[in-house]
Amino acid sequence: MPPRMSGFTLLEMVITILLIGIVAGILAPFYQQAGSMFTDTRIRTELTAKGRLALERLSRELREAHPGQIQATANSLRFLQLEDLLSVSMLGSVPEKEYRACTPISVNHLGSVLDWDIDDDGASDALLVDGVAAVDFAYAPGSTQRSAVVSMDLSLSEGDQSIRLFREVHIRNSQGTISCP
Repeated sequence: MPPRMSGFTLLEMVITILLIGIVAGILAPFYQQAGSMFTDTRIRTELTAKGRLALERLSRELREAHPGQIQATANSLRFLQLEDLLSVSMLGSVPEKEYRACTPISVNHLGSVLDWDIDDDGASDALLVDGVAAVDFAYAPGSTQRSAVVSMDLSLSEGDQSIRLFREVHIRNSQGTISCP
């Protein structure tokens, strides 16, 4: 008797391929959804990082701004950046501060970017952040009970993903007088 050959029959192979195809067809949407969720999360994370960096830079500059010179509209923010404190004197309980320079800064929403304009001359000096869907600036002047506050509401988008960030900045120089040369 000839030795018996072992292996798969054509019918067994067709059934196996058919079962693997059915299982793959059932699992494919789950893998596709997981990949889509990963991409969406990555995009939102990048948008959040860009937005936070822009708001942090603005916050640092605004904390030391001249409170009487801040102007906020829905799409733009203008302020004097105080540079190099030269002297501080007290007139009773009110501080008088003298700075080396007061540089006008303008931040404008143009198209899909927030633009940084030094000297407020209308020329773009730096890109603060891109992908801007909307921005809203508001300014509340200080009083003897509280410091001045600038509110910034920033919406960024990329594709079908979007985020919204909000920050309030308390202006440190709300009391006293400030002079620049």
